[in-house]
Amino acid sequence: NEFLEFNKTRLNGSSLDLNKISLQLNVFPLGEGNRIVILDNAIDTIGKKGTQEWIRNYLTNGPSTTILILILKDEKKYVKGSMVWTKISPKHWLRKLYEEYSNDIVWVELPLPTERQMPDWIIKTAKEQGGTFSRRAASELTRMITNDLYQARQEIEKAILFVGIEREVEVGDVRLLCATSQNEKIFALVDAVAMRNGKQSISIINKLNKD
Repeated sequence: NEFLEFNKTRLNGSSLDLNKISLQLNVFPLGEGNRIVILDNAIDTIGKKGTQEWIRNYLTNGPSTTILILILKDEKKYVKGSMVWTKISPKHWLRKLYEEYSNDIVWVELPLPTERQMPDWIIKTAKEQGGTFSRRAASELTRMITNDLYQARQEIEKAILFVGIEREVEVGDVRLLCATSQNEKIFALVDAVAMRNGKQSISIINKLNKD
């Protein structure tokens, strides 16, 4: 589909209200096919007042050409002898909504690799994209972005395009190409502070400190 990239939009649920997200959901796709709207930090969105009704309205009245993907970052902990998600618990209203609209919702749980596992993941993903990462380069990229898989895929693709498939991506390549990522984090921090989003601000600061 020649319009695939034009029909894909990524939004930040931490900084956008429901009305602004709805505007993106109601945009019709270019050409044939569907429009994909990916909502990052959707945990922050579903915590807002009125979100349950908003999602229900989208499922019943939203354009059939738009696919909404919610990225819900969560972690598990032991409760009464079993591992359960801490933010989207078994009794969370979103799970009940999924049961109600099971024909319209696809629920996928994908545990993130740990930071220790990330270098292997980067090397494997680079190979799938037709390139190669040295172990040191993969470790350096992990140090800079932790286990953000979306950003990792972008950085891997960027590095392979930069060095070509003839040689391995080295540490110097990663440091050169990821410098812009640091600037993006700083801009994101400024936005988070302006929105008085303390949780997101602390998260960005922690990432910058690791870098």
